[in-house]
Amino acid sequence: MEGGKVEGLEVLQKLVALTKRKSLERLELSECSAEIAWERSRGEVKNISIEDKGKFRIEGNVSLGQSSLGGMVQLGVVPEYLEWLQHADEVFAHARGGYRWTTVHLSGTPDKPGPDLSPRILEALKESPGAFLGVFLRQLGEWLEQKSRL
Repeated sequence: MEGGKVEGLEVLQKLVALTKRKSLERLELSECSAEIAWERSRGEVKNISIEDKGKFRIEGNVSLGQSSLGGMVQLGVVPEYLEWLQHADEVFAHARGGYRWTTVHLSGTPDKPGPDLSPRILEALKESPGAFLGVFLRQLGEWLEQKSRL
């Protein structure tokens, strides 16, 4: 697929609040490809390649069942989008192709996936109380703004 667009998702709004990067409200996928094999109630998604050039890139493989999800993907993010996270290089430890990369292990179910990235980011935030406070205040501000619109 070429020229795909993603917008209006709640997760994108959360990313905007977290990173202070309004450009994350809308993703324009410069690449979106994968090999999909499905047999009975089990599927494999291999050679995943999703990119919004200059923002992020995802590469990897995922297996899906009716009640299981597993796999590993590489998540690359441009350094400017990681400025909010002190010690980002501890979570996104490798540089390649203009991105800082981290490995994300997927588990859980298709309805409730359990990636391991969030705990690592929380751990990095614990090491930097100022960054944690900034994230908390941005989230609080977003919540208050939403409530005032009601």
